[in-house]
Amino acid sequence: MISSKYLSTRHTTNFARLCRLLSVCAELLRDVLRRYISEVSLYSELDAAKAKITPVLSSPQKDLFYRKRELYLPYDDLDITLLYTLIRNLCDDTHQLKHGQKGMPPPQNGWGKLPFQQDRSLAANVERIRYFRNETNHRERDSVMDNDFIVTWNKMRRVVEEIEKNLNHPNHSTKYVGILKEIKDISMDPEAIQKYIEEIENMKREQECLEEKIHKGVREELYKYQIFQLEDSKMKKQVARTCTFIEKESQKLQQYFVETKASSSVMEHLCEFGYVIVKGNPGDGKTTLSVFIMKLLKEKGKIPLQIRSPSDWDEFISPNENLLVFIDNIFGEISVSQTEVIQWSSRFPEIQTSVGFNVEGNDNMVIITIRNDIYEECKKSLKDESFFQEAIVDISDKDHKLSMEEMGQILEKYVSKDVYQSCMIDTGTFFNDVPNLGFPQCCRLFKDNIKFEKDFLNFFKNPLHYLKEYFKKYIQNKEMKMAVLAFVLLQGGKVEKIAFEKKNILDEKLKTEAMEMCELHPDLIAYQSSIFAFTRSYLTFEDAEECYKFSHSSVESSLFLVLGDICDVNKLIKSCSYNLLKYLTSKNCPTSILETLMIDEENFVCVSEKVISLVETRNPTIYTCLAELILWNDEKFFEVFLETVWRRGQHFLSCIDEENKSMIVHFAADGNVKWVEYMYENSKESKPNEQHYLALNAACEHNQFSIVNYLLNMNVQPDIKSCFHTVKGGSMRIIKLLADSGVDLKEHTYSLTLLDNYNQRYQTISVLNEACSRGQNNMALDLLNLCPDLLYTKSESGESNLFFVAYSGDTDMLKILIEKGLNPFEKSHYESTILHCACQNGKLGTFQYIVKTYPALLNIENDKTAQGTLLSWAAEGGNVSILKQLVENGKDIYSRAFNGRTVLHKACEYGRVNMCKYLINKYSKLLQILDREGMCTIHYAGFGGNVEIFELLCSNMLAVQTFSNRGKTILHCACGNGRINLCKYLIKKYPFLLEIRDLDGMHVVHDAAQSGNVELVKFLVKEKKEILYFKTDKRQTVLHGAAGSGNLELSKYLLEIEPNFLSETDADNHTVLHYAAWGGNVQLFKLFVEMGVDPTCKTTRGQSALCYSCYDGKLSMSKYLIAEYSHLLEDLDDAGYSVAHFAALGDFKRSSDAEEGEATHAHKSLPRAAPNSNVYNEFILLKFK
Repeated sequence: MISSKYLSTRHTTNFARLCRLLSVCAELLRDVLRRYISEVSLYSELDAAKAKITPVLSSPQKDLFYRKRELYLPYDDLDITLLYTLIRNLCDDTHQLKHGQKGMPPPQNGWGKLPFQQDRSLAANVERIRYFRNETNHRERDSVMDNDFIVTWNKMRRVVEEIEKNLNHPNHSTKYVGILKEIKDISMDPEAIQKYIEEIENMKREQECLEEKIHKGVREELYKYQIFQLEDSKMKKQVARTCTFIEKESQKLQQYFVETKASSSVMEHLCEFGYVIVKGNPGDGKTTLSVFIMKLLKEKGKIPLQIRSPSDWDEFISPNENLLVFIDNIFGEISVSQTEVIQWSSRFPEIQTSVGFNVEGNDNMVIITIRNDIYEECKKSLKDESFFQEAIVDISDKDHKLSMEEMGQILEKYVSKDVYQSCMIDTGTFFNDVPNLGFPQCCRLFKDNIKFEKDFLNFFKNPLHYLKEYFKKYIQNKEMKMAVLAFVLLQGGKVEKIAFEKKNILDEKLKTEAMEMCELHPDLIAYQSSIFAFTRSYLTFEDAEECYKFSHSSVESSLFLVLGDICDVNKLIKSCSYNLLKYLTSKNCPTSILETLMIDEENFVCVSEKVISLVETRNPTIYTCLAELILWNDEKFFEVFLETVWRRGQHFLSCIDEENKSMIVHFAADGNVKWVEYMYENSKESKPNEQHYLALNAACEHNQFSIVNYLLNMNVQPDIKSCFHTVKGGSMRIIKLLADSGVDLKEHTYSLTLLDNYNQRYQTISVLNEACSRGQNNMALDLLNLCPDLLYTKSESGESNLFFVAYSGDTDMLKILIEKGLNPFEKSHYESTILHCACQNGKLGTFQYIVKTYPALLNIENDKTAQGTLLSWAAEGGNVSILKQLVENGKDIYSRAFNGRTVLHKACEYGRVNMCKYLINKYSKLLQILDREGMCTIHYAGFGGNVEIFELLCSNMLAVQTFSNRGKTILHCACGNGRINLCKYLIKKYPFLLEIRDLDGMHVVHDAAQSGNVELVKFLVKEKKEILYFKTDKRQTVLHGAAGSGNLELSKYLLEIEPNFLSETDADNHTVLHYAAWGGNVQLFKLFVEMGVDPTCKTTRGQSALCYSCYDGKLSMSKYLIAEYSHLLEDLDDAGYSVAHFAALGDFKRSSDAEEGEATHAHKSLPRAAPNSNVYNEFILLKFK
């Protein structure tokens, strides 16, 4: 069969169409040139600009324009390069045309550079044509993948449309747009394709290599800056891992990848909805396809980030951060995790409101993969399937499954020509016959196992079955390479490179066990010679971790099931990975849809020992897995397990994971009534404790009604926070149960949703506020039916439910609540409106609806808030389109908040790069404005921590060594907000900043301690060890700062280095306990007391720790101090003030700051202002109980 390598394909056609598009662009540039200079006038303009243009011309070009002129030079004779050179040098407004016409303004980013996304000027589009020409010339192949073609074509179509509109042809206003449509639709014959390929190759040879290297270097540097600006060190590491994963996987699979209809559909869905769910069978290539999509979008500037859990989403994802989020096997890889289903489902509305479809903008995008069997099993747990139905691409369905042509292309890449020619596959039944492994995975396995060729068709009909059968045959044939797989399995599915490849006495015992499990005679020499037999099929080498592991989960699970049938199960269980315990079942367990390994009662003790040992890891993921074991359904196993637990000292019952949750919490989340009942009844305490309360909330969050009902009957007391957990799970049935148990739905508590992602501020809100902020409309409406009074509840800051809906960007829900009677013109305590909230989160659609329906909200009387005008809120949200529309509606771009901050201050503080670029280019005067504290944009760049913004400011002549009124530098600001990347950058480039103290004697290490960033403090101490012992003018130490920020981890670290910090007092005799009370961390306060600090000590003014917790509004700390040291309620300070006075004074201070806009970065520990005081009210209740 003739190879398709040299035949015309869809991808070579794509390339040919781009070549034709280049011709259209050349014609368009000729029209641009004619607009300013006619062919007749060209020579005279060249003569006038000879000094300017000659240096950029080559010798042949100089001959053409000057030395060997013809009488007339038609523009049709000029290529794109010459046309661009003439337009850039003769048609911009720096060159005075002889006929007096004014030239075009240059691009905002200057000539010769990639234009800003928002710059749609004529010059910018001319520059885009040059970039398109260079990118087309420098392609390594004469073919273009569909995804790349779609993105490139749409981008250049817009350029053509805009240039044509700018030129304003009287009779042919859509001339070139029509030509483009024809080029995209007409057929392309191979001869025409070859002609254009040759033309491009000639152009490519003419292009100097240096230009490409420069552009490549610029792109790489810009991308490095994007990664460098990430402040969360954990997130930055995960981005780095994701980038490595993408590069390694794409390099490894490049030669085998075939673009299919499915890959094009995935890209189109992603661009349309901002997220896509790639669904298919195991081995269909879901991950591979996603990797190549991510690689393409990464090259276009997206920051790839793979996350593995709902908590990762909560921790890492904020709107408009230019992230490309990858969630592989969202509800589990091997089996459904009901916990994952519930937790992810509750976040689907958040995902939809956190993404966008702008590939080249700052919109986040999300790629999710899920297996068919997992999806079918979890559908019954999904309350609403709309999230999936809208953006799902099933790569195994009739519309996207591999065609015969595509399967042939894939198989041809994996196997020899002879085998390929023998391939006879019925495409009508193929995918129905392959329920476990998809075709690409089959090809991979087939390629590396010559034995499979003997039964080709049967292998592809049932590859997983055949995989298990061949494992059995390998064992029957005494194949030593099976022992290698068994060794990896006994190592938990992952083996370090040294242990795998080298002879090691320490591993010899385990390798011998592996050989015996495979019924082989131990022979370490033969074993060593077989180690690489499966490294290209069943095993893979992971470069990032430098280890070998199974190439696919089906290999590990098949091997586990096969070995479990023929060897000592106890040995297998003792060494296998924790996730394989899910496969274990017994005769008394219900039938599972999974393939399982049946074990006997004689294995129960071994499994029990394994489970108990895994609890010692304190790993929350392992705890969750253990709670989901099938074996818990066997009463005999349960009995044996309990005997083992009691023999081992009951540690299983009391051990807690790293998140402070015991197994009862995980069992509650999984719905295991039997375990929850047992652990509750056998708890050491006679009444409900903290773990029981956490279990109740976990059951609420995971829709475990029976568990919730049981715990409530056992007198575990729910509170309003339990309702907030239920909102995450989405169960109104449980909400009603909690309400019947006495929970007042109108109570407030701190949100479980991070409302202000950037500064991480929480505020007390109602349960309906919570549902609205999460975009859970059905839950919100059900709550209103249950408790109509919730409609008018407001947050601590006086924000109605409309504010939270506007923030989430749900316009339909906004309409519903207004129809129910909420006032769209109502203001919060700090004078903000729903329009401010839409601006704050960059919700353009909601913003436009509000402006159109309630235009009065744009009026000046509705636009005076403590945080600034609508423009300031829009700068925080980062949506340039919103800001432009506000300016078009008459808003003053130079308006300032009460504290003197401008829109540029806000954009710098919130790290909005595109917003900063736009403001600086359009309104450069903003660069010179200071706020009321004497801080400039440099300081706010420090607060935001974005290196690219800092460099942008420096390039606009702002000085690094700029001081605020209090003597703060940018390094103080960056350290105070824990911006470690910027701090490292500044110290490396400007080391003198590390020597500067502010006017209060505060060194940057004190600011870093207040931020609570342990990694940053460690870095600073490493740079200059003596700064650890620096004190401020008021004798405050770094431990005072850490305690004042409530940071337990940092305080422990500092005390490990210098225990004497514990006894240090400042100039007013404040101890670390006073600062801990201010910080509000009860656990930290207890630690200091346990270490010997007197909890009742007073300052020089006679003030106790309780005074400070009340003054700063720390409710939990105040409750603890009153409960433990009630006599402090009666104490008066030297001025005669009681703790009640401090509670009232603190509330007045916070209210005043909010109303006057005076809350500063120096007082970040103060909560967002509200006129009512929880602490003061609580004090009154406690005082008179």
